[in-house]
Amino acid sequence: MREIKFRVFFNATRTMYYKRFGDVYGDDLNTIINDFNERQELMQFTGLKDKNEKDIFEGDIVKIDVAYRDDYEYINKNEVYNHNIKTVHILVEFEDGCFQLASDKIPCDKKMLWMWDNELEVIGNVFENSELLEKD
Repeated sequence: MREIKFRVFFNATRTMYYKRFGDVYGDDLNTIINDFNERQELMQFTGLKDKNEKDIFEGDIVKIDVAYRDDYEYINKNEVYNHNIKTVHILVEFEDGCFQLASDKIPCDKKMLWMWDNELEVIGNVFENSELLEKD
């Protein structure tokens, strides 16, 4: 069974807290959701780990080596040969019902996080390390 974990970033104190579902709130997910407001950011564990066995949460910034074509579309470096390789930093987000890499340069059919999990390395998160994100 997949472990359900969350983390919360408190904007006022600029502090991140990590909790497993049930540690603080019992089994009441509504309590978790209702306790948060615009001063707090709730993020869920994706169920995946990076190449160093670190948990990947939504809101994380991951480092990945990608191949890119002349039109600068990123693709998995293991799927192609004779392409340029580039290291990029990309945000993990929950969108369209799944955890994805938030980049317009990755084709829609390649954005799902699970397709890249062996290649990813968590290097920070959007709240504490936003300077790590790529400037397009």
